[in-house]
Amino acid sequence: MLDGFPLALEVVLANLTHQTPTEVLAALQAGDVSIDPNSDSHDKSESILRCIDYSHSNLSPEAQQLLLCLAPFTSVIDTDALDNYTSHLRQQPVLANLQFERWQEVLQEAANWGLLSPDPDIPRFLRLQPIFPYFLRSRLNTKEQAEARVAVEIAFRHHYNQLGNSLYNLLTSKKPQEQQAGQLLIGLEYENLVTALNLALSEQVSIQSIYFPLSRSLDLQQDHPRGLELGHAVLSRMEKYRSDKLSGSLGIEFVCVIDGIARRQLNLKQYEKAEASYQKVLSLLFNNQQLDADTIKKQSTNIYHQLGIMLGEQRQWEQAEQYFQQALQIYIEHNGGYEQAKTYHQLGMMVQEQRQWKEASKYFLQSLEIDATYNDSYNMSIDLRSLARLWKASEDANLPAVVATILGYSVEETEKLLHDMLEEG
Repeated sequence: MLDGFPLALEVVLANLTHQTPTEVLAALQAGDVSIDPNSDSHDKSESILRCIDYSHSNLSPEAQQLLLCLAPFTSVIDTDALDNYTSHLRQQPVLANLQFERWQEVLQEAANWGLLSPDPDIPRFLRLQPIFPYFLRSRLNTKEQAEARVAVEIAFRHHYNQLGNSLYNLLTSKKPQEQQAGQLLIGLEYENLVTALNLALSEQVSIQSIYFPLSRSLDLQQDHPRGLELGHAVLSRMEKYRSDKLSGSLGIEFVCVIDGIARRQLNLKQYEKAEASYQKVLSLLFNNQQLDADTIKKQSTNIYHQLGIMLGEQRQWEQAEQYFQQALQIYIEHNGGYEQAKTYHQLGMMVQEQRQWKEASKYFLQSLEIDATYNDSYNMSIDLRSLARLWKASEDANLPAVVATILGYSVEETEKLLHDMLEEG
């Protein structure tokens, strides 16, 4: 965070004699001037605030005021998204008269004084000099700027709500290039998104547009410990929401956070904790008075599916199948054809482990047929790999012909495909 900035290191190290690292980081992120004991000094060689003030004071007053709008940013600023952020700033009456048309000029001035610089790999992203956000927050967190601070934080949060939705769409795309682009952007914007998330939690408003892309990114990285830490941090804040706020749509978000915690506990083989979390999710759903019965059923389906996976991993086959069948029944009732595939696939894996080849074949073929209907090439490849392994284990000579019928291939083409998958595996 300090990027080797000597004076900042000196000041921060001095604070560590009487504060924990967490407290020091919190003070830096909040712009707390008490962390800089020489902030009242005019000697810029003794104060990190005075050091940056030397550069900042060379900017015009209009530029200085405009730069305060960058106070919530922690790491980078995406200049391609600056127009969107500006539109949210303009909607705040106390900020409406700022000279936003001078953004490029002001940013160039700040760059000339070393307060920010283009990323060497992606120049559209401007990296802030590490202590510059702290300096801006210390200026914005004064009584005189109280209205402006609230307005800037609202605009920042709305900006990242919109950006978060775009990032989530990239991360959930079926196109690998778009997923990669989403991961790259999340990596650059991660700290800014966390700042926006904390602002939303403080205001007790919706977090889905910000939390979901962060959570999805960690899922794609298979970073379950970090995802679990994020989930618990959000949960502890949401538990402080007023009870009436968690009874409607925010209640669904609350449930999704706990569901994410349970899923990661399951991935980390923390079975008892995962089951307790899943049961808590079901209890919250069924006790939410503002949700209709269909919504509750739809939301509960994934929980049954996950409970089936968890019990299957523990070889509690009968109970696991009951949960999977509950999930399937709800999917069928609500025309959830596409969603049925994943449950059929899990059932296939479970019965295959029990060496029930005929049943496993039936479930895998049902999953493949659905994924083929929806042209889901990614999940089709998973189905085919499972069928290839089943073909080898069961020695079922008829299986390639059935698969060929679903794919519209010849039997010879299908056999070659299954052989290739076995070799790759």
